[in-house]
Amino acid sequence: MNKISYRVSKTQEFENVIFYRAECSCGSLDHNIDLELSYSEDISDMLTLNLYQKLVWSSYWETTNIFSRLWKRIKGSLTLLFRGYIEMEQSFLFQGEDHVQSFIDALNEGLEKVKGK
Repeated sequence: MNKISYRVSKTQEFENVIFYRAECSCGSLDHNIDLELSYSEDISDMLTLNLYQKLVWSSYWETTNIFSRLWKRIKGSLTLLFRGYIEMEQSFLFQGEDHVQSFIDALNEGLEKVKGK
């Protein structure tokens, strides 16, 4: 039986690349982490792990009316425009040992498969 089961699933697999999706325990369908684990023997045995997550700029956090939300969006847009970057953070909830262990199992399985062990 596959050890990866609790909120982590394999989405695609190729010869030297494997993809997984981990679901957040918050329940949102848009709140996932996509993992890409790849291996290249050609580039001095390079192993790469990429994590992809949609980051959201929330104008609803600590705002009370439509004008303060609009001002927060304008302020964030101007910060990005003039600084070239914006600082954000996103939480990802792991619920219990099974969820964490499934994430670890996905990494271990992916590592074995892409390296051909």
